[in-house]
Amino acid sequence: MGDQDDQQWQPVTGRIRKGRGTHHLKSDIATTKRSNREHNNDLTTYFFTNFPASFGAKAMFNAFKYYGDIIEVIIPAKLDKQARRFGFTRFDRVADSRSFEYELDNIIIGRDKLDVNLSLFQCQVGIQGFEVGSVEKHREGGDLR
Repeated sequence: MGDQDDQQWQPVTGRIRKGRGTHHLKSDIATTKRSNREHNNDLTTYFFTNFPASFGAKAMFNAFKYYGDIIEVIIPAKLDKQARRFGFTRFDRVADSRSFEYELDNIIIGRDKLDVNLSLFQCQVGIQGFEVGSVEKHREGGDLR
């Protein structure tokens, strides 16, 4: 067969794939310059999807600003279960969140109708930063678990 040097393991380097791993998407965020920290209790967050692929956070910010006092638009790099893009928008001083949701749900951009829902989780800004609070469910005994 050969001598003993031929039968030992030899290290092999893998081939280098150019461009692999460099195309990670980043979250896209658009905010107003005048966002006040004192009115954070009046913010309402909405979830939206089914918007054009060419639209970023700034374009969605411009689309939403005609409907109310918008604070920010966030489009994460992640996709939902149906592999669609989604985002969140925050409005200040929304009087009736359900009727405003219905108004936002009727926005049409090009051929696409936006799907807008009231977010299940509302972000509360505290002294330490962002804290996520959900819809609270109380037990009959009054304990929150």
